[in-house]
Amino acid sequence: MDEYIQVLEHLKAGRPWPPLAPKTVCHCLWAWKRHPKNPQELLDLDSIVSLTSQVVCSNRSDAWRSRLAVDDIFHLTVSVNNPTVWFHLVPIKCISFVWRTCMGRIPTAMTLSKRGIKISSISCQICSNGVDIADHILLECPDAVDSLVWIFIWCGIPFQRFRLISDFVNFAVIWGKCSKNRKIFIAIRYGFLWCM
Repeated sequence: MDEYIQVLEHLKAGRPWPPLAPKTVCHCLWAWKRHPKNPQELLDLDSIVSLTSQVVCSNRSDAWRSRLAVDDIFHLTVSVNNPTVWFHLVPIKCISFVWRTCMGRIPTAMTLSKRGIKISSISCQICSNGVDIADHILLECPDAVDSLVWIFIWCGIPFQRFRLISDFVNFAVIWGKCSKNRKIFIAIRYGFLWCM
Protein backbone atom coordinates (compact mmCIF):
# COMPACT_ATOMS: atom_id res chain seq x y z
CA MET A 1 0.00 0.00 0.00
CA ASP A 2 2.82 2.41 0.89
CA GLU A 3 4.47 1.62 -2.45
CA TYR A 4 1.37 2.86 -4.30
CA ILE A 5 1.25 6.03 -2.23
CA GLN A 6 4.89 6.61 -3.14
CA VAL A 7 4.02 6.19 -6.85
CA LEU A 8 1.17 8.66 -6.47
CA GLU A 9 3.34 11.22 -4.74
CA HIS A 10 5.99 10.95 -7.49
CA LEU A 11 3.44 11.36 -10.25
CA LYS A 12 1.56 14.18 -8.52
CA ALA A 13 4.77 16.13 -8.08
CA GLY A 14 5.50 15.83 -11.81
CA ARG A 15 8.52 13.62 -11.21
CA PRO A 16 8.90 10.55 -13.42
CA TRP A 17 8.37 7.19 -11.79
CA PRO A 18 11.83 5.63 -11.20
CA PRO A 19 11.45 2.55 -13.49
CA LEU A 20 11.42 4.80 -16.57
CA ALA A 21 14.72 4.96 -18.38
CA PRO A 22 16.25 8.46 -18.68
CA LYS A 23 15.66 8.66 -22.46
CA THR A 24 11.95 7.86 -22.09
CA VAL A 25 11.16 10.27 -19.29
CA CYS A 26 7.92 12.13 -19.93
CA HIS A 27 7.39 14.98 -17.54
CA CYS A 28 3.71 14.96 -16.76
CA LEU A 29 1.75 16.47 -13.93
CA TRP A 30 -1.13 14.39 -12.65
CA ALA A 31 -4.18 16.30 -11.48
CA TRP A 32 -6.24 13.87 -9.43
CA LYS A 33 -9.89 14.57 -8.72
CA ARG A 34 -9.40 12.26 -5.76
CA HIS A 35 -6.73 9.80 -4.73
CA PRO A 36 -7.22 6.10 -5.53
CA LYS A 37 -8.47 4.56 -2.30
CA ASN A 38 -9.71 1.04 -2.79
CA PRO A 39 -7.58 -1.98 -3.78
CA GLN A 40 -9.10 -2.16 -7.29
CA GLU A 41 -8.16 1.45 -8.07
CA LEU A 42 -4.64 0.84 -6.78
CA LEU A 43 -4.38 -2.28 -8.97
CA ASP A 44 -5.56 -0.22 -11.94
CA LEU A 45 -2.90 2.39 -11.17
CA ASP A 46 -0.26 -0.32 -10.97
CA SER A 47 -1.39 -1.66 -14.37
CA ILE A 48 -1.22 1.81 -15.92
CA VAL A 49 2.25 2.46 -14.52
CA SER A 50 3.53 -0.91 -15.75
CA LEU A 51 1.98 -0.45 -19.20
CA THR A 52 3.34 3.06 -19.65
CA SER A 53 6.81 2.32 -18.29
CA GLN A 54 7.97 1.17 -21.73
CA VAL A 55 6.50 4.10 -23.66
CA VAL A 56 8.98 6.10 -25.69
CA CYS A 57 7.99 9.73 -26.23
CA SER A 58 8.72 11.47 -29.51
CA ASN A 59 8.40 15.01 -30.83
CA ARG A 60 6.04 13.96 -33.65
CA SER A 61 2.30 14.56 -33.45
CA ASP A 62 0.20 11.70 -32.12
CA ALA A 63 -1.17 9.39 -34.80
CA TRP A 64 -1.76 5.73 -35.46
CA ARG A 65 0.20 4.47 -38.44
CA SER A 66 -1.26 2.08 -41.01
CA ARG A 67 0.32 0.64 -44.14
CA LEU A 68 -3.19 0.16 -45.57
CA ALA A 69 -3.88 3.91 -45.76
CA VAL A 70 -2.61 6.09 -48.60
CA ASP A 71 -1.08 8.65 -46.21
CA ASP A 72 0.14 5.96 -43.74
CA ILE A 73 -2.13 7.40 -41.05
CA PHE A 74 -4.99 5.37 -39.61
CA HIS A 75 -8.33 7.19 -39.80
CA LEU A 76 -11.36 6.22 -37.74
CA THR A 77 -14.89 6.90 -38.86
CA VAL A 78 -17.12 6.85 -35.81
CA SER A 79 -20.42 5.08 -36.17
CA VAL A 80 -22.77 5.99 -33.35
CA ASN A 81 -26.05 4.14 -32.97
CA ASN A 82 -27.94 7.22 -31.90
CA PRO A 83 -31.43 7.44 -33.34
CA THR A 84 -32.17 10.91 -31.93
CA VAL A 85 -34.19 13.00 -34.38
CA TRP A 86 -33.73 16.76 -34.26
CA PHE A 87 -36.65 18.83 -35.55
CA HIS A 88 -38.54 22.00 -34.71
CA LEU A 89 -41.70 20.48 -33.16
CA VAL A 90 -39.81 19.51 -30.02
CA PRO A 91 -38.09 22.02 -27.71
CA ILE A 92 -34.30 21.78 -27.82
CA LYS A 93 -34.14 20.93 -24.10
CA CYS A 94 -36.25 17.80 -24.73
CA ILE A 95 -34.21 16.74 -27.75
CA SER A 96 -30.90 17.24 -25.96
CA PHE A 97 -32.23 15.28 -22.96
CA VAL A 98 -33.16 12.36 -25.23
CA TRP A 99 -29.79 12.58 -26.97
CA ARG A 100 -27.91 12.61 -23.64
CA THR A 101 -30.04 9.69 -22.45
CA CYS A 102 -29.20 7.66 -25.58
CA MET A 103 -25.52 8.44 -24.99
CA GLY A 104 -25.74 7.31 -21.34
CA ARG A 105 -25.01 10.78 -19.95
CA ILE A 106 -27.89 11.23 -17.47
CA PRO A 107 -26.63 11.46 -13.85
CA THR A 108 -28.49 8.54 -12.29
CA ALA A 109 -27.42 6.89 -9.02
CA MET A 110 -25.61 4.14 -10.93
CA THR A 111 -23.64 6.51 -13.18
CA LEU A 112 -22.73 8.74 -10.23
CA SER A 113 -21.60 5.69 -8.28
CA LYS A 114 -19.38 4.62 -11.20
CA ARG A 115 -17.78 8.08 -11.12
CA GLY A 116 -16.77 7.62 -7.48
CA ILE A 117 -19.53 9.65 -5.84
CA LYS A 118 -20.84 8.03 -2.68
CA ILE A 119 -24.48 7.03 -3.09
CA SER A 120 -26.45 5.48 -0.22
CA SER A 121 -28.42 3.19 -2.54
CA ILE A 122 -28.43 2.52 -6.27
CA SER A 123 -31.96 1.13 -6.21
CA CYS A 124 -34.75 3.10 -7.87
CA GLN A 125 -36.06 5.81 -5.54
CA ILE A 126 -39.54 5.59 -7.08
CA CYS A 127 -40.31 1.87 -6.94
CA SER A 128 -37.33 0.37 -5.00
CA ASN A 129 -37.47 -2.64 -7.35
CA GLY A 130 -34.91 -1.85 -10.02
CA VAL A 131 -31.49 -0.28 -10.33
CA ASP A 132 -31.47 3.50 -10.72
CA ILE A 133 -30.43 3.73 -14.38
CA ALA A 134 -32.03 5.84 -17.11
CA ASP A 135 -33.56 2.85 -18.92
CA HIS A 136 -35.31 1.69 -15.74
CA ILE A 137 -36.46 5.12 -14.58
CA LEU A 138 -37.87 6.13 -17.97
CA LEU A 139 -39.18 2.82 -19.32
CA GLU A 140 -39.45 0.06 -16.71
CA CYS A 141 -40.52 1.76 -13.49
CA PRO A 142 -44.25 1.08 -12.83
CA ASP A 143 -45.11 4.80 -13.00
CA ALA A 144 -43.38 5.10 -16.37
CA VAL A 145 -45.07 1.96 -17.69
CA ASP A 146 -48.51 3.24 -16.62
CA SER A 147 -47.88 6.55 -18.39
CA LEU A 148 -46.64 4.78 -21.51
CA VAL A 149 -49.72 2.56 -21.63
CA TRP A 150 -51.96 5.66 -21.60
CA ILE A 151 -49.86 7.38 -24.28
CA PHE A 152 -50.08 4.34 -26.55
CA ILE A 153 -53.85 4.11 -25.99
CA TRP A 154 -54.23 7.85 -26.71
CA CYS A 155 -52.22 7.48 -29.93
CA GLY A 156 -54.19 4.37 -30.95
CA ILE A 157 -51.11 2.13 -31.01
CA PRO A 158 -50.87 -1.31 -29.36
CA PHE A 159 -48.69 -1.08 -26.25
CA GLN A 160 -45.16 -2.39 -26.52
CA ARG A 161 -42.56 -2.67 -23.75
CA PHE A 162 -39.05 -1.33 -24.27
CA ARG A 163 -35.92 -2.16 -22.28
CA LEU A 164 -33.57 0.44 -23.81
CA ILE A 165 -34.08 4.14 -24.50
CA SER A 166 -32.48 3.73 -27.95
CA ASP A 167 -35.08 1.06 -28.86
CA PHE A 168 -37.85 3.35 -27.60
CA VAL A 169 -36.60 6.23 -29.75
CA ASN A 170 -35.96 3.95 -32.77
CA PHE A 171 -39.55 2.72 -32.61
CA ALA A 172 -40.82 6.29 -32.88
CA VAL A 173 -38.48 7.02 -35.79
CA ILE A 174 -39.66 4.04 -37.90
CA TRP A 175 -43.31 3.96 -36.77
CA GLY A 176 -46.11 4.50 -39.28
CA LYS A 177 -46.24 5.47 -42.93
CA CYS A 178 -47.33 9.09 -42.62
CA SER A 179 -44.35 11.38 -41.93
CA LYS A 180 -46.58 14.03 -40.32
CA ASN A 181 -48.04 11.53 -37.82
CA ARG A 182 -44.57 10.10 -37.20
CA LYS A 183 -43.24 13.55 -36.29
CA ILE A 184 -46.14 14.12 -33.91
CA PHE A 185 -45.56 10.69 -32.37
CA ILE A 186 -41.84 11.47 -31.93
CA ALA A 187 -42.73 14.79 -30.30
CA ILE A 188 -45.11 13.03 -27.89
CA ARG A 189 -42.48 10.42 -26.98
CA TYR A 190 -39.72 12.98 -26.48
CA GLY A 191 -42.08 15.02 -24.31
CA PHE A 192 -42.86 11.89 -22.30
CA LEU A 193 -39.15 11.20 -21.69
CA TRP A 194 -38.57 14.82 -20.68
CA CYS A 195 -41.50 14.80 -18.22
CA MET A 196 -40.58 11.49 -16.60
